[in-house]
Amino acid sequence: MIENGASMQAVLIYDGLCAVCKSMAGSLSRWDVRQTLECIELQNPRAEKLFAGYAASELKGTFHLIREDGQVFSGKSAIPEIIRRMRLGSFFAWCLTRIRAIASKF
Repeated sequence: MIENGASMQAVLIYDGLCAVCKSMAGSLSRWDVRQTLECIELQNPRAEKLFAGYAASELKGTFHLIREDGQVFSGKSAIPEIIRRMRLGSFFAWCLTRIRAIASKF
């Protein structure tokens, strides 16, 4: 997490060697008009410090979000957390969470 003025930012870690991940992170950065998300490549030394103790193979190929309170979300569990930070994202994240909860009952 980083200080951005008076507020804190969550950190999104992505594989900088993956073209799709890099493109998605760039799009998220542009959509994050409130600047609540810092996107950094997994290959960045700062990311290595944030994920000390994790094997590199565990971290490659997916997104990892470190929320402001330090909680880590990886892969598909990060999606609602990422969406929540975008404009109108809270509503869409709530919908996604409800749909997953209903689908898991079948």
